[in-house]
Amino acid sequence: MIQIVNQLEDSRALKARLFALYEYLMSHQDSDTAKKARKLGRKLTEGEFTIAFCGHFSAGKSTMINTVIGEKLLPSSPIPTSANLVKVKSGEDYAKVFFKKGKPRLYLAPYDFELVKNFCKDGDQIEGIEISRQHSVLPDRTVIMDTPGIDSADDAHRVATESAIHEADLVFYVMDYNHVQAELNFLFTKELTQSGKEVYLVINQIDKHREDELSIEEFKKSVDQSFASWGVKPAKIFYTSLKDQGHRLNEFADLKSFIHEKLMNKGDYLVNSIYHSMKKLALDHLQLKDDEEENLLLSLQEKLMYLSEVEQKNLKIKFDNIQKEMALLDEEPKTALQIIEDKVGDILKNAYLMPFQTRALAERYLEACQPEFKVGFLFSKQKTQDEKNMRLSQFYDDILEKTKSQIEWHLREYLITSLKEKELSDTELESFAQSFSIPFSKELLEQTVKPGARLSGDYVLNYTEEVSSEIKKIGKFQLTPFKDAFFEALSKRNIALKKEIEKESSHLAELVTAYETLNSLMEEKRLRKESIHSILTDVPEMNESAFSNLFHAEAEEVEIIRGGDEIKESKMEPETPKANISSYSSPEVKERNESNRIPATSARLKRASALIDNLPGFKKISSELHEKAERLENKGFTVALFGAFSAGKSSFANA
Repeated sequence: MIQIVNQLEDSRALKARLFALYEYLMSHQDSDTAKKARKLGRKLTEGEFTIAFCGHFSAGKSTMINTVIGEKLLPSSPIPTSANLVKVKSGEDYAKVFFKKGKPRLYLAPYDFELVKNFCKDGDQIEGIEISRQHSVLPDRTVIMDTPGIDSADDAHRVATESAIHEADLVFYVMDYNHVQAELNFLFTKELTQSGKEVYLVINQIDKHREDELSIEEFKKSVDQSFASWGVKPAKIFYTSLKDQGHRLNEFADLKSFIHEKLMNKGDYLVNSIYHSMKKLALDHLQLKDDEEENLLLSLQEKLMYLSEVEQKNLKIKFDNIQKEMALLDEEPKTALQIIEDKVGDILKNAYLMPFQTRALAERYLEACQPEFKVGFLFSKQKTQDEKNMRLSQFYDDILEKTKSQIEWHLREYLITSLKEKELSDTELESFAQSFSIPFSKELLEQTVKPGARLSGDYVLNYTEEVSSEIKKIGKFQLTPFKDAFFEALSKRNIALKKEIEKESSHLAELVTAYETLNSLMEEKRLRKESIHSILTDVPEMNESAFSNLFHAEAEEVEIIRGGDEIKESKMEPETPKANISSYSSPEVKERNESNRIPATSARLKRASALIDNLPGFKKISSELHEKAERLENKGFTVALFGAFSAGKSSFANA
């Protein structure tokens, strides 16, 4: 994805890229890698060239560095020594110790050199050490870095070495003669070369070689082939011996000359080296994010592995359809009931109960209801009533037959069809639908007659319409139990269906979430690669002052140690101690500092005394604090002699 830049990077373009990378890393919550990018920016600003020695414990790294710089600054012995990062540089004399917890400690010259060397062995509490020497043979702005052994049993040591390598412009990988073929050598050097570092191998203790067992040519050839088989092609291999300087195979003098030559031309390598380190950080960030997401990606892919690509794309549509289906199930009883009511309304509205024949029978019945209606002369009252009843029966029988044919039959068919459409298997509902009828008696026809109404065409029409309307009302009312039971049965059935569908919906929801999350992660991954590629290949816009502010050497709070005394100094430059730093140890400066501290300490004691003076039980302590303040101002000093009876305290004091 990212092409290696072969040409030397322009310093300004590199600054812009480092600035862009730092901001990108911070915006993506990778503060550890951003911190490393910031160190690279500071390194570029200061033009500091770093040579790193790494390799196995006891391979001779520390001894080799001491020999290169001509001074025994680092502890060396047959057992593992440097347990943390140690940087040696030229400059004012000081040693700075970085603790894993707490602020750094700066030892100003003259300091206890053996104490600092012991710190180099402390890998539990110490994170790193920086030693600066005024009369070092190292050129200005040059750092030699000693790293813990990569074969350490402590993972923190390996991590410390790997995390610091990005600062190195030149890497010497040191092995002892007997452990050249160790797999760890191949793995580590392969990683170094893949990160674009200029790696040189140093095979130390070549004096152990026995020509009678294996010729040096065959040994060198096996070394070349072994590393080549792992894809490692070092720029050069040095065979050295620090024990036997005059050994015929010793190339340590060549190594020193080589280092000297590189340092003299360090400007030619620095920018390109920092670019490759920056590129490694960028790729490390991508790998870090990929590793963070790996388990999640695998679990998401595992969930979707049984679905084809088309099925995965259609998951959302399928899920939405199921959601709509469940929503329809909720609304279906109401909707179905409304449809029934509308359809029943249409059937009743279109039912024609009063054709000409039926209307004629109604008219004959209404005629019999008139006051002047009379049949015969003898027994006319009874005959009139009989005629009226006969006409009522004829009208009733006819309208009853019309109700069955025009309404009941159609409603039965519709109710049965509705049950089938909704797939409702309910015996009571089916029985109701099959036996549905509209019961009404002759009284309906009698009660609908208006008392005193005169027989006319309009009255006949109004009467028949009213009778028809009343019959339809009865029919509508008769459907109420069916509609209630239908609604309840459909709701109950849909609740059961919804529970089954919800299981499928829940499973689909997981798959949809997995698919969308997977796509989102893959898109983020693609965008990350594009962003990193853009940072490494393009030249972003950058404010020069913003770069300087971000990548300048930060001030920090340190403990300054001079002559066993500890003074808290705030805001001291850690990377570039001030030029007159060694003058701090002079008697004149010490006396001036002491005279400045006395009034301030006395004032603090008096303030403390005043604060607790009125508190119950603190009167005596307040008095003692005030007394100490006065003694301090008057430079009073108390010597106390303690011991057993007759031990000679008084005689000692007199003497």
